[in-house]
Parts: sequence; structure tokens; C-alpha cells
Amino acid sequence: MRTSGCGSQKGMSMFELLIVLSIIMVIMAMALPQMFSVREDYRLTAVATELVGYASNARILAITENSDFRVTVIDSDTYAIQEDISGTWTTDASYDLPSGFSIAPANANETAEFHSRGNATPVTTFTITNPNNNTRDVVVSLSGRVNAQ
Repeated sequence: MRTSGCGSQKGMSMFELLIVLSIIMVIMAMALPQMFSVREDYRLTAVATELVGYASNARILAITENSDFRVTVIDSDTYAIQEDISGTWTTDASYDLPSGFSIAPANANETAEFHSRGNATPVTTFTITNPNNNTRDVVVSLSGRVNAQ
């Protein structure tokens, strides 16, 4: 601040204002990439949780309808819930992952099949990858329990 002989002026000079704005912009430039990374991690958790929900629902359908249901990967960004009708797997619903996300079973062409007693075969792991190449696994155990790790 500048002072004059007959009193003082209050406020900031244009130069001081530019310095403060420059500091704020530098801090924001450092924080924004981290914020986008965190956002993608939250989206990854949401996509994995969604798969857990659909797979758990397939297990419930297998029990209530006394029929086999399975979760299968159609391609790198689509999975489906299918029902075994007279020996033929029929797709009940398919789900697309958000742009940039991918899904893959741990072993090629592996599916998680749920049976009328609620159990599943084989133990299956689906790996979901986000655009930052971070991953979450969704595991289906022999007991039929589904969880994200």
C-alpha cells in the first residue's frame, strides 16, 4: 500500500492484485489434475459397485426362478446377465460401461454362473479398468457372494 503526506489510501495496487491472482492460478493448476484423477477413481468404484449389484441380482434370480443365470463379458466394454433356458443362454440384459472403461474376466471367456441354491461356479474375477489404468476387481465366490475389491 502507498501512503501520501495527507493521509493513507486503502486498497491494493494493480501489481499486487496481479501477484495474488497469479498465485491463485498456480495453485489451481497444480490441484486440477489431482481432482480429475480422484473423480475417475470415484467413477471406477461406482462402476464396480454397479456390477456387484447386477451380479447379486442374477444370483437372486437363479434362486427365485430355480434356473441358472450367469454374468458374462460380451466385449471389452459390455457385460450381460444371461439365463439358461432349455440349454441355451439367453440374454436378459446387457450393460455398457462408461466411455474409457473396460472389463475383462481373469481367465479368457470365463463367466460366473449362479445356480438355484445360490452358489456359483467357477470362482470368477472381473477386472474393471478406468481411463487412468486404475483397476478394481469384482469377485464371485463359490458361495455366490459378490464383492468389489
